[in-house]
Amino acid sequence: MQVNEVLNMVNVVSKGYCFLVGGSVRDLLLGRAPRDIDLVVYGRARDLVCKLVGVNGIRTVVLNKEHDLVRVVLLSNMYHVDITGLGSEELPLDLRRRDFTINAMALPVKDYLQGDWSGLVIDPLGGLSDLREGVIRACSTASFNKDPIRVLRAVRLQAQLGFNIAPGTMELMQNLQRPLSTAPGERVWEEFRLILDLPNASDIIDVLAQRIKALEQIFPEIELMRRMEQNYYHTDNVWDHCFKTLVEFERLTRDESLRVGENYWRGEKRLPVIKLACLFHDVGKLKTSGMREDGRITFYGHHQAGGPMAENIGHRLKMSKREIQLFRRLVEWHMQPLFLYKNNPPSSKSVFRFFRHLGQDTPACLLLSLADVTSSRRATGKLALAEEYKKYILHLLRQYKEKKDQVFNHKTLLDGKEICSIFGLKPCPLVGRLKNDLWDAQMEGKVTTRQEALEFLHSKIKR
Repeated sequence: MQVNEVLNMVNVVSKGYCFLVGGSVRDLLLGRAPRDIDLVVYGRARDLVCKLVGVNGIRTVVLNKEHDLVRVVLLSNMYHVDITGLGSEELPLDLRRRDFTINAMALPVKDYLQGDWSGLVIDPLGGLSDLREGVIRACSTASFNKDPIRVLRAVRLQAQLGFNIAPGTMELMQNLQRPLSTAPGERVWEEFRLILDLPNASDIIDVLAQRIKALEQIFPEIELMRRMEQNYYHTDNVWDHCFKTLVEFERLTRDESLRVGENYWRGEKRLPVIKLACLFHDVGKLKTSGMREDGRITFYGHHQAGGPMAENIGHRLKMSKREIQLFRRLVEWHMQPLFLYKNNPPSSKSVFRFFRHLGQDTPACLLLSLADVTSSRRATGKLALAEEYKKYILHLLRQYKEKKDQVFNHKTLLDGKEICSIFGLKPCPLVGRLKNDLWDAQMEGKVTTRQEALEFLHSKIKR
């Protein structure tokens, strides 16, 4: 089933009292295909959707009973149409309560389906004019205090559409009476994730942090990171260094020599989480700051201390379990590639164990580490050292690509039961260590056959 078929059904059962609204109308006017469709109908949306239950090719879901919001999902492509009931409210009032004038327009579905709708847009607040002028303007002075999430949406739309935020709207954003910290964590993450998913997320985050002063309302850790002095490897405070790491990471994702594939970044929606890890990879320094006798500042173990702190941020934002796992893992392991580099040359065993532990998150960790090192070296005028480190990261990426099938399969030539049976052992930690040693030997190419595996384990047990 196609979207227009769903729209036609809704139009019929609503007797023509249904309207495209919000970003759907905005995108149509901009000549863009709407990502998803938003409708409003007179009366109750749930009553209307009940008439669609059982129609082949769609599934209906009640998203919010209180606000009478339902979703129709097209099973063929998982595209969806969201429908909100107006109840007894008039459409112009609903539009006036929306976030921005460019999102406060409506179009009768019956006119849209007929194809000739250019002069039929309902526009109570001058959204058409603002769309032509490229301006993002709040619908009312109370817009952001009703919903502070709109601050994040404004800067995202500014970046996505290449528009300017109206001066009066920017002033409202800078003087929030209801801070972002009062918004539900899951809604904050939903909008912030969309920002991080953009190729120029660092520009938007800089506006949120410097011009609007809203980022610390979401992440109070930032203020402490700004106050934290660094050690002799850095010239920036902890926050400035982390922000510049994000800038470097976005540069690296455009570097052809470091391409790991668009599917990798989009897979599991990794990219926003990796960028969040860039911003907070050194958050553990808040808990590990110390000083040596010679006066040098230290942050021993900051990567390990940062893991639980990242997890707390993830829970605060109601991120998914997998997102929190990735966020924490990247913060905890971001130093490991540099440790391997300094142990020149690192053993194959330590490299492959790193691959095994990180699994599919290995490329993300490698690029985070490179962005981290490049950020600090650029700040100290030592980019030549960053270029040397880049060569090493490229080497690890090549190794990972060559060995990843073996890493993911993680199969040894002899399993635990066989080791116990052949060597007369009972299940115990020794068997696990023997399996790990055998896997390392296989990855290094020292053991390639079952007979070699037997001889290798025999030599280990004899010791």
